[in-house]
Amino acid sequence: MEIVRNTISSVSNTLGESSLVRIMHVKIRDIDARVSEMIDTIRDTCWLEGMESYERVAFEARMTRTVRKFVNMLSDVEGGMNTSIGEIMISDTAQKVLVENVNHTKIPLADLIKERVQGNGGFDFHTESNSQLIVYGEAKYSGVSTKYTEAISQINDFIGDLKDSAELIDLKYFVSQEVCDNAVEGRRGYTAAFSMICDNPNRILSNALNSEQCQSLIGCAELYLIGVEIDVE
Repeated sequence: MEIVRNTISSVSNTLGESSLVRIMHVKIRDIDARVSEMIDTIRDTCWLEGMESYERVAFEARMTRTVRKFVNMLSDVEGGMNTSIGEIMISDTAQKVLVENVNHTKIPLADLIKERVQGNGGFDFHTESNSQLIVYGEAKYSGVSTKYTEAISQINDFIGDLKDSAELIDLKYFVSQEVCDNAVEGRRGYTAAFSMICDNPNRILSNALNSEQCQSLIGCAELYLIGVEIDVE
């Protein structure tokens, strides 16, 4: 996995609102290696350590079937990428680069901590930024097109439906009281992570930032746009 671009700037919209925006371009050159890393990550249960016994039992019950399903799906990646596998890969990759390159703290993938095995309504992944903010992430994948419009639009829809607020009941187990308080007071971040298929990645990322959908997000504390190229050859 290669980080091609990692830039940060303060961006304002026409209303005078501003956000700290980080733009990242990631290339996955070895799908098999990335899948192997993902399986190890999904199977890792260290996040259960330190929980009360009833909390641990509850989260173990939620995650067990999901882990089994995800591992089976990822183990069959030789059969070809599909939307489900692709979005898991985009989610895990975006989370990984934020943790390893931007000093975020990892929170378990949403499907591991929510009740349904897969397809839980709401954001796909979360991190905690070094500004003590919850960063809500949405991932979109396609094998034939770039998906920033869909990822950013979904974030706007989730905000409109108060999905970010609703998820605090699950996220509180993985962040401090200060981080929860910041979220309650409206200090939050968002990540749009999306597959990119293009000849000019910088232009795509610029278009994503300048899109009408993205401009609607300017004003949040932190915004991350992560374009992921997957080499399927």
